[in-house]
Amino acid sequence: MDGILISESTYSYVQDLIKAQQREPIQVKGIQKPVQTYAVEGFRQEMKSGLLTIEADSLFVQADIGRMSDDAREQLHEVVQQLQNICIAQS
Repeated sequence: MDGILISESTYSYVQDLIKAQQREPIQVKGIQKPVQTYAVEGFRQEMKSGLLTIEADSLFVQADIGRMSDDAREQLHEVVQQLQNICIAQS
């Protein structure tokens, strides 16, 4: 499957900013119960040409989506995947 899957806890932080489709829960190594996942479909229409800012607990993300180059989007994608892997490993 191509694309980005996020957990329910991550989705709760960004649900106002992105469109996502609920998927079947998956079993994740190191976590006893299945994790509810969401497949990210994209940003909500109003975020395509604006500044995206997310602040929650110890998380701060800011990106100017409208001005991002393809290379910058790819970098962002890689960083999000790395963060997801770190979070899953530490759960």
